[in-house]
Amino acid sequence: MLVLVVIAVPATARTQSADTLDSKQWLFTSTKVAYAVNKWRFFGDMQFRLNENWRELDQWLVELSATYSPTSYLELSPDFRVTVRPSRIEYRPGAGAILKTIVGGTWQFALQHKYQFDISSVGGSSDGLRQVGFVNKVVGDHLIFSAIGGWFYRWRDNWNGVEFVRVGAGVTYRFNVVHGLNVSYFVGKTNLVDHWITDGFLAIGLTINIRTDWTYVPAGRIVNF
Repeated sequence: MLVLVVIAVPATARTQSADTLDSKQWLFTSTKVAYAVNKWRFFGDMQFRLNENWRELDQWLVELSATYSPTSYLELSPDFRVTVRPSRIEYRPGAGAILKTIVGGTWQFALQHKYQFDISSVGGSSDGLRQVGFVNKVVGDHLIFSAIGGWFYRWRDNWNGVEFVRVGAGVTYRFNVVHGLNVSYFVGKTNLVDHWITDGFLAIGLTINIRTDWTYVPAGRIVNF
């Protein structure tokens, strides 16, 4: 399904000139703190997102989430995000599920389904649904190579449709059981309603695991886009 969406989206772009004019390079930075005990994991994540080729702060956000793993193949995760933009503040409760499996001890495959409800401080709201697939490969004691692809569907009073599609890859270096640093790059098609544009996203994320006493190995989500 993800492959079909990625192939179909470029065909909907209105013109190449409009795509080039509006396209931007983004920089996402993230610091995530995680605490795990038995079947539960708790997260706090703070992000800064710069656009205009990394020259302008578009938004910063704080997200709190919890994950419950009833089995080794399933994670259930509610979350709440507050995003601060120059002209407004957005509040976003959400809930999702992740299906996951480990193959051969070093490969992990995961698929996330997530619903979110966005509320703006200046009025208005919208709903969204995303589907994101992850593949992670552990190499040695310190490295994890990852690939990710997903799409986001938005609906509101005056419009509904696929808002963006993104694919990318990254690498995580685990300094120790507590600290890990991820660097990833994504290419995405974004729907501006009248035409599509292509954006690039560099994501740099630090994870601090205060406690890792989990019952089941968690899904390795390399970035929250």
